[in-house]
Amino acid sequence: NAQKVEGLEPWFPFQSEDEWELAPWLMESGASQGKIDWFLKLNKIQNDVKPSFQTKCAFLQYIDSLPQGPEFTCTPMKVIGDLKDADSNFWTETLELWHQDPLDCVAEILGNPLFENHQTYCPQHVFQQQQQDGSPFNQEYNEMWTADWWWETQVNFQDMMWRLLKLTRDIGQASRPCDNCTSYPSIR
Repeated sequence: NAQKVEGLEPWFPFQSEDEWELAPWLMESGASQGKIDWFLKLNKIQNDVKPSFQTKCAFLQYIDSLPQGPEFTCTPMKVIGDLKDADSNFWTETLELWHQDPLDCVAEILGNPLFENHQTYCPQHVFQQQQQDGSPFNQEYNEMWTADWWWETQVNFQDMMWRLLKLTRDIGQASRPCDNCTSYPSIR
């Protein structure tokens, strides 16, 4: 998203789309850093491909400069097992739970230009065919937004929002039986 705002190419910091395509291959090929360095120093690569990064260190600096998603956090968790030790105590182990803030993840997805024309924000009923009278039948369920769940959830959410708005309006107009207290109306 920052690249789009700053007018940079989608493959930035790499010099070309070809270089951008080479990067995941180098990272995911299983080649060691020594093999990546060796590959980048091949005459064919240096003379014909001519990547803007000549060494693995320069390549890894490009990789490190790529935009990153939400930060990961590690939370240690103590887990009690079902086996006992010599003192009849259950074995315990501390595990690491790595996670991201869900709101940061949603913000990242919504702000990612790659998904710009591929997101749906409201449910739709999709039908394969129409009956002779023109009424639809044979509903298609192939995405979350085509299912009934989203419709039901949205109706419940709208109802909840109306209740919340009514509550905040009523609180603002609440009678004050004494100077330092407020009465709140019940929600029905």
